[in-house]
Amino acid sequence: AVSNPWELATLLINGKKVERGAKPVLLRGQENEVTVENPPELVMTVRLGLPANGGLNIDASPDFKDWVAPNNGKFTWIITPEADKSGLITLVFYSREVDPVWDHRSLVISSNLGDEAEALIGGVPVPVEGSDFKVGDSWVLTLEIKPDSPLRSLPIALNCSTIEGPDLELKSEPDFLLPQTDYVWTVTGVKGDGAFRLSLHGDGMTDALDLPICRLTSARPVADYVSVQIDGKPLTSGRDAPFTSWGLHTITLMPKPGVTVPDKVKLKADRPDFLLITPGREVAQTLDPVKGATWECRCTGSGAELRSFIEASFDKLPSRPLGIMGAVTPGKYELSFFDASGQHPFPPPSSDGPLVVKAGELIGLNVRVKDLPIQNPVEGVSVVFTKPDFGDETAISNASGRASSVSGVHYSQSGRLVEIVAKTTEVTGQVSMARLQIKIS
Repeated sequence: AVSNPWELATLLINGKKVERGAKPVLLRGQENEVTVENPPELVMTVRLGLPANGGLNIDASPDFKDWVAPNNGKFTWIITPEADKSGLITLVFYSREVDPVWDHRSLVISSNLGDEAEALIGGVPVPVEGSDFKVGDSWVLTLEIKPDSPLRSLPIALNCSTIEGPDLELKSEPDFLLPQTDYVWTVTGVKGDGAFRLSLHGDGMTDALDLPICRLTSARPVADYVSVQIDGKPLTSGRDAPFTSWGLHTITLMPKPGVTVPDKVKLKADRPDFLLITPGREVAQTLDPVKGATWECRCTGSGAELRSFIEASFDKLPSRPLGIMGAVTPGKYELSFFDASGQHPFPPPSSDGPLVVKAGELIGLNVRVKDLPIQNPVEGVSVVFTKPDFGDETAISNASGRASSVSGVHYSQSGRLVEIVAKTTEVTGQVSMARLQIKIS
């Protein structure tokens, strides 16, 4: 014998079986068919009661006070909760033939999950225009229950549908389409480029909570991994890189703290005619975790500001390049190398190549400082000579605008190409420079 005849019965809401221990779900503002099937034969009449209405107006047909006879072994009611309010109610089935009752704590909720809860990614709502995510990244989606909603403990499943991108793949923990009651999912972009939509489906609800369409890209933004230094000093995001006519500068890409750069990086300039980067655009460099990677930038001369857009990109990994705007300015003065002895006509025009001197020959270094735009000699300007193998030397221009290295330089290795730089000590944006390339014969 069965101690509780209701253990043999089956409860269905709108044709769907309610599992033992689960809360029935009634959709507010519409008719819900409540059916009891397969009770023991001794149960001949059943009455549905509402001992706790949760402050809601609930209509029933047949009425809650009426006893109902079976129709083909089934007992059926139409329950209609009010339209604009959710809550918890208690339904109880009574029988004249048996003493035990069958009670169910039940949810009255909207058919639309969006009326009961809000989806958050990273703790904030997804903007209407959607969000951008990168392959390999993970993000946490949570469901925040709205005040006065009884939704908590209702099984909810997360789904993902592809809008565009045939190779798009995402994964979820817990898995997509697996109902659960913790309301926390970790979603990861696996591969592909395209658009997708996440949606949440409540058990027994007809309308899903659809999130805005989001995008997944395999292109990695270089700016997430590196910062930029010009001549060893950090370049503020959004600022132009300060370069100087006839100048020699360095661009260094430094890995950001705690970040491992996933690929080699390369640079290219859109105006190599006046901004030449070494190594060239096809040469990628590995970023040292401490020193980064450095490129040399050689500028041509001009009396006006020139601009060149420089891109840093990964070598093989698809990426969103990091843009650097280089501004080549003439500086405060015009510097030019000259040979005090008159033996060498330098600096040579750029088309003529480097100055050629014999191995071991002493080379005197002199620059003339003129103001701009009048080009009169300027006295008292501090000029730093950077001489490979000989270090830096500072000179002050005299009344004729001449600043000279006391020691000069000499090199003995035949075939060597040496570059000497003269640079004023003005503030950034007013620095003046000149370069002298020497080929040892």
